[in-house]
Amino acid sequence: MNDDGKAQIIGFLSGAGVAIAVSSGLAAERLTRGSTDAALVANFLSTVAAVAVFVLAVRSERFAVRSLVVVPQIAGVLFGTLAVHAWLIAGPQLTHTWLAEAPRQLVNDFVASFSIVLMAWACARRSTTAGVIAVAALLAAYRATTSLWHLDAVFFHTVSVQQLVLAETLAAAVAIVIFRAVVTERT
Repeated sequence: MNDDGKAQIIGFLSGAGVAIAVSSGLAAERLTRGSTDAALVANFLSTVAAVAVFVLAVRSERFAVRSLVVVPQIAGVLFGTLAVHAWLIAGPQLTHTWLAEAPRQLVNDFVASFSIVLMAWACARRSTTAGVIAVAALLAAYRATTSLWHLDAVFFHTVSVQQLVLAETLAAAVAIVIFRAVVTERT
């Protein structure tokens, strides 16, 4: 397999990895009705996935900048998110009568996954300020329309899905910036 094919596969798998980490974390938080422990695990998984995407992007300059890799990574994010929601729909967890699953639930996962990947791309290209501005704009639009994206009938908890999306993105962004600073100092 040539280098372009490998880059496309890495792009797809890294995008899917972020989306699966993010979506499964959000699903766990929803299934546990806002468990703080589930939220912490979700934050940890999404942060590790984000740093992994950043490391892959830094190691291969074209990984972050060429459509050859960016497009498969976006496809991976879409696939990973849809895979987790297909599992939610098909699995026994829908025996919870309060758990709703509808297309607009996907927005939570897409916003979290794309904001994390966007931040990783920006940091890999050394345009952290532009990345922070783009992610902040995405999250501000998401937050302004937050009432449209959550459907679960009864959600007694301390951590809402929207708060978890924001926390996952913030944790991943901080981790990427710190990781980049540490890597830059060592080189």
